[in-house]
Amino acid sequence: MTSTIQPKTPCTTCGKPSALFMCRGCEKDFCMRHANEHRQDLGKQLDELTLDYDQLREKFNEETGQSRYYIQMKEKIEEWERESIEKIYQVANDARKNLENMIEKHSTKLIECLTKVACQINEARKEDEFFETDINEWINQLNKLKNDIYQPPTFDIQYSDNNISFISKINIGICDEGFGRILGNVQLEDNGQVAIHVGSDDYSTVRGKNHYSYGKHRLRFKIEEYCSSKWIFIGIISKDIPMEQLSIKSRSLYGWAGPNQVYINGRFHASFNQYISDAQQDDILELFINCDAQKISLTNERTQSSYELDIDLKQCPFPWQLNINMYFRGDRIRFLSN
Repeated sequence: MTSTIQPKTPCTTCGKPSALFMCRGCEKDFCMRHANEHRQDLGKQLDELTLDYDQLREKFNEETGQSRYYIQMKEKIEEWERESIEKIYQVANDARKNLENMIEKHSTKLIECLTKVACQINEARKEDEFFETDINEWINQLNKLKNDIYQPPTFDIQYSDNNISFISKINIGICDEGFGRILGNVQLEDNGQVAIHVGSDDYSTVRGKNHYSYGKHRLRFKIEEYCSSKWIFIGIISKDIPMEQLSIKSRSLYGWAGPNQVYINGRFHASFNQYISDAQQDDILELFINCDAQKISLTNERTQSSYELDIDLKQCPFPWQLNINMYFRGDRIRFLSN
């Protein structure tokens, strides 16, 4: 005779064939006792999640608009404002001086003409040598001088139609830069935001995705892992230069590395412009690319140390591209959103 008794489902927790409930989330079966415990565990996880949220929200409220980076950005905008106002003042002051010089020249010319006519009349009266023609000539000269005095010259203000303004316009936006092409023992993670040196110690190159020919651009990086030798190169290279693992020797390369290494046209200069590589693990570095002034600068946000290099366009023509070099296994650098 065939049995019609269905086998009982075991409880996921205790294994006893007494499961009565199935969780719709994890799709596991539980007995009465462990179903309650499972529900309590879910409650604890929700409490922990709520606590994490509250802490994150509190941190967000503290940091928004108050972080060192935001303050630095506001200071840079204010610096641009001051410099622009100073430029406007200087141009307006120059225009005022030019107007005053032209008025002075015009007045001096009129005084000279009046003096000349007065001398001629006085001399003629003294010598008693003048005729109708002389009087008519002096009348014509005086009438002309009257017109010049009562109707001064019209001054025209000319506005430059040059497309290149003497005050550069600034825009604030989110930087969509990231790591792009790679060569050597390096791999990218997190959608190209993280570069990691893998494999044996050897030179490897990472290029940025974007290229720059005009304007000013701020690129920020966090050194998440940094071996004791502390050598990562950060700089630029001309976009059209082919990728090389040892790109630091390219004549088109400019930038900084440790210890105290500065590269100009692919040539190494120790402590150039008193450069000291003070970067540590977890430091945030900013590479400022100023195409308009043909300069780049590197700033450590923790120490506020900042260094600048002039770029020779004959050696490093536009467009420029971010160039990172790594050598030691395990080094890890992250691109930060601006």
